Amino acid sequence: MCLDTSDWIALCSAVFALLAVFVSIYIYLKQAKIDLLNVQKMITDRLYELDRLALDNPDLELRLAELANRDSKEYFFSEVNVLNKDFIKLKLYIHYHINVMDEIVNVFEDNKNIRHSLEYGSWKLYILLTMKHPLFQEVYNSCSDIWGDRLNKFLNREGVAVEDQIKLNALYNNPRNV
Repeated sequence: MCLDTSDWIALCSAVFALLAVFVSIYIYLKQAKIDLLNVQKMITDRLYELDRLALDNPDLELRLAELANRDSKEYFFSEVNVLNKDFIKLKLYIHYHINVMDEIVNVFEDNKNIRHSLEYGSWKLYILLTMKHPLFQEVYNSCSDIWGDRLNKFLNREGVAVEDQIKLNALYNNPRNV
């Protein structure tokens, strides 16, 4: 059986089309891996920034530890506290921290594959424990309309269990964790 010119052209076109499909799949998978690495780097960079802030300002972490067991939900928005540099610094530190958690939730809510690759359960517990802190709750609740919708839905959906409060107290009351 002999192929004429039009058959050869059709066969070559089919082979090139099949090859193009395989190359496209390869590029897509390679790009997905690069995207995952970029997301991981972005999250890691933001956490390093938080760590750097804590290292440069250990007084912020000490103040958070001192106020971890507060019953009152009014620290930042009460008449008792006078506005001063330390007060503003702590409030902005908490705002920044919540913004980072907002970004993390956005990343995980966007892509289920990332959840499996970047230890979603650990991030989730970290966010829920941190948000259980009375000062974080106060800032979050007083300004909840400025946080992303996904963070709001995440916190409403997940809630925080009583045992998480015990873990939070242990975290902030252990000097090695501060």
